[in-house]
Amino acid sequence: MRRHGSWILLAGVLLGGSLLAQDEPSTEDWMALGQPGAMHKLLDAMVGSFDAVSEMPAMPDAPPSKGQCENSWQLGGRFVESRYSADFMGMPFEGIGFLGYDNINSEFTHIWLDNLGTHMMTSRGSISEDQKSITLQGAIKGPDEDQPFKFVYEIESRDQHVFKMFSVVGGTDVQTLTVTYTRRAESADE
Repeated sequence: MRRHGSWILLAGVLLGGSLLAQDEPSTEDWMALGQPGAMHKLLDAMVGSFDAVSEMPAMPDAPPSKGQCENSWQLGGRFVESRYSADFMGMPFEGIGFLGYDNINSEFTHIWLDNLGTHMMTSRGSISEDQKSITLQGAIKGPDEDQPFKFVYEIESRDQHVFKMFSVVGGTDVQTLTVTYTRRAESADE
């Protein structure tokens, strides 16, 4: 009886493992998930050379800041890389960002780094029903507590998109920055 029990146990393990293996994604499934798709294509409008005008709604008397942004596809059309430069409140400002769509988690992902800090801002989010607005949320570690934030990209046309940044204070969105990107004439053919 002991021998038969061992064989039955072994058969159960093998059969169970075989059934479980059928539910796991195949190599082809993983490869398909790694390919750019329709959500990535929506970001095409953001690729090119743009002039940028930044305004801080909390400081309406501050003059707008002007800058430039070069956006290009990276890693085979999976991520839009943004390289931004401007004169911000009398100081040179540089930033690098990556925006893409995560097929596995069905969400947009974003990372931002700049010369004002040593931290990386990471956020995740979704697109609006009309597919013209991407809203991302995250939090950065502050001296006392995490500071939640929200980024919104509004794709107005192939030639213009608007970025809005909000601090989330006590559950309320407080807009801190608006950047309007307008495609440069020489990149209109890109």
